[in-house]
Amino acid sequence: MSILLASASPQRLAILAQLDLPARVVAPEVEELEMGEPAQVAATNAERKADAVADQARDDELLLACDTVVDVDGIPFGKPETRD
Repeated sequence: MSILLASASPQRLAILAQLDLPARVVAPEVEELEMGEPAQVAATNAERKADAVADQARDDELLLACDTVVDVDGIPFGKPETRD
């Protein structure tokens, strides 16, 4: 069994590679939530990503979609605009 990774994150793909888990990447095009209760935002974004690529999963693939939310003392931090 291999993994269909619904993410454009090179870090997530690298984690799977370190675990010797074969993965195919399909970057979902979805509008992500940025505000709200952190756990719910992450769960909703992951579900949207999974829904966006589910029809591309092969029978022998496990679909993996996830999201990361950074929240410090109730202050949400969005994705960085640049690599710096």
